[in-house]
Amino acid sequence: MKWAILWLVIAATVAFVIGSLNVPHFYRLVMSGVQAKATVLELTPQIHGSVRYEYLVGGRKFEGQRAPWRPNPPMEQIKAGESLEIYYDPVSPAISVPGDPKPMLMNELISVGMACLLVPTAIVFTLRKKKIA
Repeated sequence: MKWAILWLVIAATVAFVIGSLNVPHFYRLVMSGVQAKATVLELTPQIHGSVRYEYLVGGRKFEGQRAPWRPNPPMEQIKAGESLEIYYDPVSPAISVPGDPKPMLMNELISVGMACLLVPTAIVFTLRKKKIA
């Protein structure tokens, strides 16, 4: 029983810590994101195949940097000065993603879910094997 409780505590901690990084932003963009166009400023393949882009909201310039998702072409087919489809948060326009946020949210949820399964399992297995806890 103590191993199950330990596993649940670790899983909840992992879910909270990792999930709080990107999930809230992606969720807000899925629920209320505004579609817009951005201009590619720079290709940064050394940073996870991302692009740096800028866009206007209410006459203010904002910048973002992330790997492009569909419906945008892959980073290898993008050039500086080209246009990208982005979604931004109307409440916090500095939060944006280049592409449809729905598959990004799903990808993030799958990653968080896998971490919630694997990390506590590995820790509990190791502790139980060593009989530390």
